[in-house]
Amino acid sequence: MTNATSWLNAAGMLLIVAYYLLHLLHDVKPGPTKHHIGMLRGFGVPFPAVALRVGFALEIIGCALLLAGWHADIGVIILIAFTVVANALYNRYWTMDEPFRRECCRMLLQANTAVVGGLCLLLENVS
Repeated sequence: MTNATSWLNAAGMLLIVAYYLLHLLHDVKPGPTKHHIGMLRGFGVPFPAVALRVGFALEIIGCALLLAGWHADIGVIILIAFTVVANALYNRYWTMDEPFRRECCRMLLQANTAVVGGLCLLLENVS
């Protein structure tokens, strides 16, 4: 691996970790947490408060494994699984009637799909 490749891999990993941690820092606040619990309840997720906290824990564990470089491949797999499940729950734009909300969720689904693609590339480089 060349120095340029190593630098790019490190930068990519740090940007992906920052993406998850910034979302997490916002979502653990009381207002967003309450909102997410309500949304999960509306989606029919059993024990929505527990499910949300499990999601938070998965984000933290995945990021910590990546940053520590200890079983980083498992950390990436955790983040992939979290992102796919969250995307499947939250961004079902085809079920939405309101055009603005439908368009926002469509764009979020596509963006999160790209994040999963980046995680797949990262998985190849940390294995």
